[in-house]
Amino acid sequence: MRSFFWVLSLSTLLGGCLPAAFPRSGEVAPKGDFSAEVSLQAVAFEPQRVPVEHRTLTSKVAFFPAIGGAVRGSLGQCEVGGFYALTRIGPEARCGLLLERRGAPLSVALSGSGGIDYGAHFGAYGRLGLDVSRHAGPITAIFDAYVSTADEIRYIGDPANPPIEGPFPAHQSILRREIRLTLPVGIGFDVAKNETRRFSLVVGTTPYFLLAKGACKDDPCKTPIWDGDRGAGITLGLEVHPR
Repeated sequence: MRSFFWVLSLSTLLGGCLPAAFPRSGEVAPKGDFSAEVSLQAVAFEPQRVPVEHRTLTSKVAFFPAIGGAVRGSLGQCEVGGFYALTRIGPEARCGLLLERRGAPLSVALSGSGGIDYGAHFGAYGRLGLDVSRHAGPITAIFDAYVSTADEIRYIGDPANPPIEGPFPAHQSILRREIRLTLPVGIGFDVAKNETRRFSLVVGTTPYFLLAKGACKDDPCKTPIWDGDRGAGITLGLEVHPR
């Protein structure tokens, strides 16, 4: 069973780490309405350096599909719903601290989410964040800040290491608990409207910095020294807002 989850994770991540958050606006829907978003990261820049025996492995760019999204219903000042991010799923709540529709210069929302990660092994996932945005005509400027904790898989190709079962290349990898600061930045462009909804295309990036890391959870842990404490992904997303 454990090998199955390793195969699942490696086949989806292919060398990078799952983003803790994607760029999204701070808009909160009016009571009785809903908001939603879906985002995709296809490439990430993650400098990694791993000393293994008498050689050193390095990588800078990781190509992997990482998709995430959320749907929330509004209770008024707050939204409640759920999120999904590749191998993570759970409930989420967001509350508006400032709302442009009520005359504030910015939209600011505080969010909290928690759930499970069913990838390499079952583990807990948690995230606290702040979404800030300003809407001007068809364009929305977005800045977010998140602190998250999760079990992260780090992976790097190693031609000298025997390959695992199936078509997966030879590699070194570790599984460890990480606490990250993620600072998504994006620009939203209104691409469609109807009588009740506004649809925004969000182009952004997700720089992150490692705040703390736990011990390797592999048994045995073959590569305990892993130099990789920052990165950034390029993302594309779609937000759905009430008009």
